[in-house]
This record gives sequence, C-alpha cells and structure tokens, in this order.
Amino acid sequence: MKKTGFVWVVAALFAAGMLLSGCPKNPPPSEPVADEPQQQEAAAVPEPTAPAPLQEEPVDDTAGLKPVGDVFFDYNSYVLREDAKATLRDNAATLKAKGQSVLVEGHCDERGTSEYNIAVGQKRAEAVKRYLVMLGVKESSIQVKSYGEEKPFCTASTESCWQQNRRGHFVVR
Repeated sequence: MKKTGFVWVVAALFAAGMLLSGCPKNPPPSEPVADEPQQQEAAAVPEPTAPAPLQEEPVDDTAGLKPVGDVFFDYNSYVLREDAKATLRDNAATLKAKGQSVLVEGHCDERGTSEYNIAVGQKRAEAVKRYLVMLGVKESSIQVKSYGEEKPFCTASTESCWQQNRRGHFVVR
C-alpha cells in the first residue's frame, strides 16, 4: 500500500501545480520595443526588388561601310569610268543603309567656256544620279547641281590638277 499512497501524493501535487499555475489560452500582446535587435535587423535588410531589365546597346549596322567618296571623269566626258562605278556602289550601300539624302555637284576643270562647263557639270551630276538610282538609292533623296569650273578643288594648270576638278562631288545631308 505504500506504493498506492505514493502515487496518490504525486498525482495530488501535480493537480495542485496545474491549478495554481494556470495556463492562459492566449498570451497577452506585447508592445513592440524600438530597441529590439530583431526589428533593427529586419529594417537593415532591404526589400528584394526585381532586377532592372537589360538594355541592349544599339547595333550599328553601318560600321563596315565606306564613307561617301567623289567620282572622277575623263576630259570632255560625262561617261562613268569603271573606278567611278566601284565608288558609286560603295556610296549607294552607305546612302541606303543610313537613309541619307545627298546633293551631287558636277564640276569641271578650267578649260572650256563657262556655259560649256556648266552643261558638262550638269550631265556629270545627272549621270551619277542615274547610276545611284539604278543601284537602289531613292531618286527623291538625290539632288543635282552643276558648278562647272566655279569651285575648283585644285588651282594649278596641270593635268593632275585638272583631273581632280573633273568630278562628281557628294554633299551628304
């Protein structure tokens, strides 16, 4: 019987402890304290944000193109030479890729009358324009003007200088 009495004593003490301590169902709300380290840590951690979308650098499709160059003519002629046609193919590719408009100026050397040189300069500029249009450059983006002998590139009276003045000159706009 000693064991039975001991079990009763332990059970009674356990029941008394439970009654005295009580166990509230909802703990009382605690007021936030500004000094609590947990809240400071939470404030120090920034909110995650979505990464900024990557912006691609614009691609320069015209990087490999040659600059627009002048074309040259034989004396007393407005027929395009083969070297002029090669230059005009490069010019056409550049003008089309960049969508640029151009003024083609027709020039002559100092030999001949002013009226004759204006006429030949005009025919040179128009020959250049026709070839560019044939290569696919918009006709509306090409203007022509003749300066004849009025705007020489070189002023010496030599064949090499005259050759530089017999030209179709490009003014890109």
